[in-house]
Amino acid sequence: MNKLSKKTNFKVPKSLLFFGLVSFLFWMLIKLSKTYENKQNFTLEYINLPTDKLLQNEPLKEIQLIIEGSGFKLFASKFINKKIEIDVKPLRKKSNAKNYVLLPTQKGNIENQLKNGVKIVSFSNDSIFFDFGYLATKKIPIVADYKISYKTGFDLASKVIFKPDSVTISGPDKTIDTINNIQLDFLDLKEVDKDINREIKLNPFTNLKNVNITESKVFMTASVEKFTEGEVEIPFTVLNLPVDTQINTFPKTVKIIYKVGLTNFNNVATNSFSVVCNYQYSKENNLSYLIPKLVRNSEFSSNEKIVPNKIDFLIQK
Repeated sequence: MNKLSKKTNFKVPKSLLFFGLVSFLFWMLIKLSKTYENKQNFTLEYINLPTDKLLQNEPLKEIQLIIEGSGFKLFASKFINKKIEIDVKPLRKKSNAKNYVLLPTQKGNIENQLKNGVKIVSFSNDSIFFDFGYLATKKIPIVADYKISYKTGFDLASKVIFKPDSVTISGPDKTIDTINNIQLDFLDLKEVDKDINREIKLNPFTNLKNVNITESKVFMTASVEKFTEGEVEIPFTVLNLPVDTQINTFPKTVKIIYKVGLTNFNNVATNSFSVVCNYQYSKENNLSYLIPKLVRNSEFSSNEKIVPNKIDFLIQK
């Protein structure tokens, strides 16, 4: 028995598709022509800020508006410039000296900026507050952070100098009052055997707004030269010895061992140093010896060491 199969092709009339599309478009037009409310966020820009004052803190950056308009206008508003300008000129002041602007007083101006004819129903913030301060200047010292290691036999021949050693900063008075110094970038120098001439950057106050610095870098200089060891032998003086007391010391002289740059080796002499022992200190602390102390040294010497560091003595009777 043969079965006959028939294939049926069902086609939607083009006229039906056309009328369906037209109906959808009319429905969309009706919907979009109705009035709706919608929440949208806008970035704030401020104009007419006082020229004689500075902002201590950054004011509000973004605000949410509830706007009203037809579906067409609300849809179009999503693609316009999302920035609105706030005029700071009509500032008001509260009793605690804070300044503020009332946004409802600028409603018309803000609506004009929206350009597509939507109306503002309400603001998420009715007021925007501003913390103003006066421009202040202040001179602050620099604080260096460095580490220097030298090649064997080399050392500093002069003090490390920073130029400038202080900088002037300017900014809001409340902020400037909190700043007492400025840090330099850390500098680590190794195996140094030549004079130091380095440029070091200042660490800017990245966490503080509107603070300006007169300098951006500082120069570090120092003389470095080869050092040698020197030695002199000198007598010492015993202080605070009672009038009726005489002592014999062992030894009667001490050696001063020191470091000195080769260029200044001949500038260090025996009379460049002075050593004293305080008898009263030894007596009060029940010491059977005196402690030599260096009270004068050469401007060219460093790392001085007294040998021996204890002086024996006997009281003469």
